[in-house]
Amino acid sequence: NTHQATISEMTLIENLILGHLRGGKASFNRLKHHYITLRDKILALDPLLKELLDKPLSALSGGQKQKVAILMATFNAPSLLLLDEHGSA
Repeated sequence: NTHQATISEMTLIENLILGHLRGGKASFNRLKHHYITLRDKILALDPLLKELLDKPLSALSGGQKQKVAILMATFNAPSLLLLDEHGSA
């Protein structure tokens, strides 16, 4: 199961890093590298999220949260991605 859960009390970038590491070993250098890589990906997806990167996930709108969930679901390039109501929000 590759379901990605988010934690609304954590920041947007913390959620992304947590989802990207998925239980892997963390170090300061790895976290810094992931921060930069994921920041670039999220800004390519929606530049307006720049000011929200370090805010709690709960500060995002429903549509912004949905973009983040899709990004997290595609981290490991799944061969199949099932979307429920993909056109909503």
